[in-house]
Amino acid sequence: MWYVRAFLLILFVVIVLLFGLINSGAEFNLRLWDPAGAGFTVNAVVALFVAFVLGGLLFFFVSLYREIRLRRECGRLGRELAKAKRELDALRMAPLDGPLPGSTGTPTEPSDPLLERGDEA
Repeated sequence: MWYVRAFLLILFVVIVLLFGLINSGAEFNLRLWDPAGAGFTVNAVVALFVAFVLGGLLFFFVSLYREIRLRRECGRLGRELAKAKRELDALRMAPLDGPLPGSTGTPTEPSDPLLERGDEA
């Protein structure tokens, strides 16, 4: 499979080089801030290269931000998983006849208030 990627990369480089050779004499007038101003003449190949580099840098920084955010989330989820495993281990080792150590000892299901008052339903 590496040979397919290598072939596609070589093909891409050849196409870019041919495009640059064909447009080597092409120039255009670039006006950035003042549309009515004189501007300056730029070679088309240089302008495309600069645009490519700026796009690559933008992609790099956006990907870097996403990677840092995902790694932070993976760390948080790992800590949460470790905490859940510790709680599960504590539940597995807990005695069956009494409350868990550190708990209030209240039952998990609420009792019926009518039965506590002594009223018959």
